[in-house]
Amino acid sequence: MNIVYEEIKPSAALQPYVDSYWLQSFSETNGQLSPVQRCVPFGMTELIVHLDDNHCEVCMNGEWSELPQIFLAGIYRDPVLWRSPGNTRKFGIRLKPETFHMLFKAPASKLFSDYTSFDNLEVKDALPLAEKLIRAGSLQEAAVMAEEYLMQRL
Repeated sequence: MNIVYEEIKPSAALQPYVDSYWLQSFSETNGQLSPVQRCVPFGMTELIVHLDDNHCEVCMNGEWSELPQIFLAGIYRDPVLWRSPGNTRKFGIRLKPETFHMLFKAPASKLFSDYTSFDNLEVKDALPLAEKLIRAGSLQEAAVMAEEYLMQRL
């Protein structure tokens, strides 16, 4: 079992809007689930893209459910439990609290203590972004693609 997490800061132009970009991978040759990860609230929304066919799961109200390929994680009051099946890679854009509304013209309160598919925001350019990110060879390459996307949205 191997878990890798990398994080980098955005360019100077996007630092007022983005806290960080991150990439997490879990690899397991026997098809096991990753250990349960307990994430504490940090007061920011995240746009997360699964970069392969395996999608992580989140425990909500005592039940595990699979998350969509492209989703938004809202601001939480309580810690959240995650786990990943088999080989899983995901890329995240951690947005500063005031940025969500600027990018997606929706109140961040809609996401409080919840996850939602990116499709629910009716943002038509999300799938092309995900397709580009899947082809990225590194966190740095994915961050460049994310920055191009974010600059266009802003």
